[in-house]
Amino acid sequence: PDGTLFAAGHVGPTPNSIFNCLGQGQCEGVSTRVTKVNPESMSADEILNYPSSELFLLGTVAIQVGEEIWVGGIAGADRIARFTVP
Repeated sequence: PDGTLFAAGHVGPTPNSIFNCLGQGQCEGVSTRVTKVNPESMSADEILNYPSSELFLLGTVAIQVGEEIWVGGIAGADRIARFTVP
């Protein structure tokens, strides 16, 4: 542990994009993003940008496990997406 934090969330091209993705499955341009934040220097670096898919819609939480970033989500996300640490 190096004292940094992960901030996970989702973004879309318009304010209604997330609602359309959740409600109607229209997820064009919507993605999950994970950013590594250094609370001492107040710097942030995006380390993951993953497009929404039918397998994983919207990420909300991330943690590093070994050499992977595990991302959990909402909207029926009954799985964890795993990514290699960049």
